[in-house]
Amino acid sequence: MAVLAHIAVNYPRQFILFGAVIKNQGDTVAEDLFTQITSRFDKFLKRKYSKSQEPARGIAIFDKTKMEQQFQVWSHIYKKIGNQWGETLANFAEVPLFLDSKMSRSIQVADIIAYAIFRKFQHDDDTYFSVIKDCFDKDGNYEHGLYISP
Repeated sequence: MAVLAHIAVNYPRQFILFGAVIKNQGDTVAEDLFTQITSRFDKFLKRKYSKSQEPARGIAIFDKTKMEQQFQVWSHIYKKIGNQWGETLANFAEVPLFLDSKMSRSIQVADIIAYAIFRKFQHDDDTYFSVIKDCFDKDGNYEHGLYISP
């Protein structure tokens, strides 16, 4: 809980969160999650650039997964051709990186955030999510950082 409180206190100076909740159980869940997270992060970087006129580049770091190779393929396609909405990922400084959460505190923090989202939307337990619910990317009153599928 202390980690989540630290995020909340330091939003948006040090932390801006991105997440996605995909409610379907089909074959496209992994791609839907990857697409939502990467496109939302890329749009955040685009907004940041448009406000400051200084290049904004970012790196997406994911927990090690058996889907790593597929994520790299999607990343390449989305950068060159675009995602299902025709949007290209133009602001990534590098292809997504993958780290084992056992070796990286940053990925452990991401795991805690994912767990808070999971508890909220899978078990209707707001204990952890309530701490970070206002820490997702937003612009004015519009929240961009958390996607919840219908």
